Amino acid sequence: MVLTPRLFFPGILLRMLLSTAVAQDQPVLDERVMTLSVEAAKLSALAYDNATSYANGEDENGNTLYEHPDYESITFYTEEPDQAIFAKKDGRCYLSFRGTTLSISDWLQNTGFGSIDIYKDGNNSTGESCNAR
Repeated sequence: MVLTPRLFFPGILLRMLLSTAVAQDQPVLDERVMTLSVEAAKLSALAYDNATSYANGEDENGNTLYEHPDYESITFYTEEPDQAIFAKKDGRCYLSFRGTTLSISDWLQNTGFGSIDIYKDGNNSTGESCNAR
């Protein structure tokens, strides 16, 4: 079976919405779910911004530090045409990235559904991490 953008991603979105369903099989779009959805949409749009607009110096290893007024911490990872954002707000971690290009290799790269610990600035010695799916 060949997965196409039209069939694959809407199915994932539908499963995500239904995973919050109650016994009556009704999607639950409570305030928490809607707040998370709004934050995800904001970060999705931010993934297309120029990361240098949020640059705020460098750390001791020469890594760019970033700052955004809406987030406790934020880091941009850019390797054109790809850009990802790791952000933390209200104790919750978010990961967002630019849209998928129309290539098989990019689709395969973006289909990792496992769970992973993401460390601040890629440095696992700090212990500053969030578990992401």
